[in-house]
Amino acid sequence: MMRYPESLGQPAVHELIHLIIINELMGIVDALLQNFALLYRDGVTPELSPAYDIVAWSVFIQGHCNALALYRSEDGTLATRTLGPASVRAMCNVMKIPEKPVQRVIKDAVHRVLELWPDMIATSALMDNQKQALIRHFFSHPFIQQLSW
Repeated sequence: MMRYPESLGQPAVHELIHLIIINELMGIVDALLQNFALLYRDGVTPELSPAYDIVAWSVFIQGHCNALALYRSEDGTLATRTLGPASVRAMCNVMKIPEKPVQRVIKDAVHRVLELWPDMIATSALMDNQKQALIRHFFSHPFIQQLSW
């Protein structure tokens, strides 16, 4: 399980979840733990790094999954790698963090993405079939499908 220094606190946990959600919505299926890192700019104080190694694989492959195993089920097995409302609830329970603030982070990210991405994708340099694949992936994701959760 991912553990960041206590000194980063809840804002860093929420920012990490935000980055993971953005990866999910883009269809970045190869994001591994090393894609989420800490920086020590002053050699002492940790901070969450900005997003990097962003490749929207959903323009080439279909489906919703990721390379992260964010938590283990109670029996010790790796939980689903597809993120959605149910898996977020389970992750929060396992990590013993409040679910409501995490839901708010996710909903805010999803609403912001809905506001910005369709136009950004439409005006991007992607080929038409890649634009269609990315939009199809995006609108079929459980977080978009279940906005009311």
